[in-house]
Amino acid sequence: MARSVLCVEGRGDEVVLQSLIEHYQPVLPDVTIERRDGKDGVLKTLRAQLPIRDDKQYTAIGIIIDADDDLANTWTRCCDTLRRNGYDALPGTPDPIGTILSASERPTVGFWLMPDNQNIGALEQFIGALVPNEDILWGHAATTLDALPEKRFAPKDRQKAHVHIWLAW
Repeated sequence: MARSVLCVEGRGDEVVLQSLIEHYQPVLPDVTIERRDGKDGVLKTLRAQLPIRDDKQYTAIGIIIDADDDLANTWTRCCDTLRRNGYDALPGTPDPIGTILSASERPTVGFWLMPDNQNIGALEQFIGALVPNEDILWGHAATTLDALPEKRFAPKDRQKAHVHIWLAW
């Protein structure tokens, strides 16, 4: 049976996106989230699912991956995978509102490069941007994080730690 799948990099992405899907269930029915082992795992899954097959396992494949520190390279890797599998007329950069691509007898593919399809970053920057300014726990999470006597994460992972403290509360 054909279905829609949303491929994400890891467990953290899966949990956050599953919560969003459950919240918007009437709008997003029949979407399955499948986590992979990082960006390479997501692109490997994409390569495996794009060729024309008799079973047509997926009618739509959503890809959500972090742009990390190189949006252009991440987008190039995505486009290379698509070109090798019959998708033409690929944009030079991701569409600011989401990139959706079609090819004859292949699944529709949608891409979102976190945080906003235009800048470097990750899911945590996206989540941080969604938090209302008046959310007192967000500010308290930042203060708590700054007051830790021992930092158990790299400086580049501060936003991730901030989001996870806030989510835990």
